[in-house]
Amino acid sequence: MEKGTEKKLKLKKQYKEALALLTGIGIVTFTTKMFINMPNEFETYKGKRNLKDYEDFLEEYDIDYRNSRVEAEGEQIKIFEKQKGTHIVTLTNPNTIDDIVKLYNMDKREFLELNNLKDNEALKIETKLKIYWYKEYDFTLEQLDESSKWIYHCVMPNETLTQISECYDISIDEIKKINKDIMNEDKVEAYTTIKIPKKEKTKKLVKK
Repeated sequence: MEKGTEKKLKLKKQYKEALALLTGIGIVTFTTKMFINMPNEFETYKGKRNLKDYEDFLEEYDIDYRNSRVEAEGEQIKIFEKQKGTHIVTLTNPNTIDDIVKLYNMDKREFLELNNLKDNEALKIETKLKIYWYKEYDFTLEQLDESSKWIYHCVMPNETLTQISECYDISIDEIKKINKDIMNEDKVEAYTTIKIPKKEKTKKLVKK
């Protein structure tokens, strides 16, 4: 092998190792939707929500919504925040990939890319695997919604945007600006969740 080619391969290998190290400590920004840049949307029994809407509330618990994923089941909301750094585990039982991702609450695609594995690939005993550790938090949907700066309105059948705007004393244009998915103000799909900004209550001054 020529020296120039060998040098290029060596530099490429060093670059990959450095990139993997930086990714492990959370410095590199991911460009895929896999985790960091995913929209953080999740479905609840009261409609769609987005973790970003609860940023201030989550900061009180030192939770970074951009580095978290969420699962909703009924009123219960579980937030999994990925901790910095990767951990190495050694298989002592013939577990499948699905077993591993379930055990460590990992995203499957993330796990496969991290370990350079293919889906459904057989894992041998004593295989060393890289995993991320997730810290789990439990909240209720009511807790989150109470802390949000938004009111989440579920559109009822035959309900119009005009009725909603009058109900919350907000203009239709403002609703459309906040809810960019609304294309036709005359007909909003039933059971769509619309975000309405909460208005601060003004204090009335009482003269003595």
